[in-house]
Amino acid sequence: EVLEVDVDPPSLLAPSAARALGRSRTLSDEERKHRARLGARTLRAVARSLSHAAADGLLEPAFGRDALVRSLLDSFAGAQGVALLLVGPPGVGKTAAVRQFVRGLRARCLERGARRDVWRVDANRFIAGMSVVGQWEARARALVRELAATGDVRYVDDLAALAYAGRTSKARTNLAQFLA
Repeated sequence: EVLEVDVDPPSLLAPSAARALGRSRTLSDEERKHRARLGARTLRAVARSLSHAAADGLLEPAFGRDALVRSLLDSFAGAQGVALLLVGPPGVGKTAAVRQFVRGLRARCLERGARRDVWRVDANRFIAGMSVVGQWEARARALVRELAATGDVRYVDDLAALAYAGRTSKARTNLAQFLA
């Protein structure tokens, strides 16, 4: 796994020192998202960035899925809060289409000079280390806040695991209900 380090020296200065140096300005939307990504600890703890894997050439291309991938990319073009579900029997290429989508989304974002990462969330990794009932809810809230601040995409490949993650004998709520 590749560790990405972003350094923005002006952000290391206190606001008063930045103003004194003439660096006080309104942040653009991309700069706000960039700064939000720097502090996205929950995302890095519970999810894997497929966008970084695409940048490193670790995602295989999908063949024969061009129309589906183009349709997915068009659905995500500039939209926030889009929810898509790919359904089909095992082995038909859903995951391959998602990986090709990530490669295409990264290419489109690079053309525009923007950034929108895709994060793969695994239910087992999400609840790993949770020792107190209700602890996963706080983690889920933090994940939703970070995704909203960065404008990134959450990808879940096993919905059934989400439906069982977080359930207890006394509470019927689960991670899938919370993240929906």
